[in-house]
Amino acid sequence: MSRLSRLSRLSRLSRLSRLSRLSRLSRLLRLSRLSLMSRMSRMSRVPRMSRLLRQSRVSRLSPLSR
Repeated sequence: MSRLSRLSRLSRLSRLSRLSRLSRLSRLLRLSRLSLMSRMSRMSRVPRMSRLLRQSRVSRLSPLSR
């Protein structure tokens, strides 16, 4: 019985640790995504990036205009 109780405790702990890890990972992912978005917005302010974006938009729209 003691073994079983120990196992159950371990399993519970492992589950909790997994959950915490998952939550941490999700938080990290969210943060990284936010940072990426902010970086992209900052980059879009740079004329070079804006030009590239405009070109890509034009290339996308050109077949439609034809």
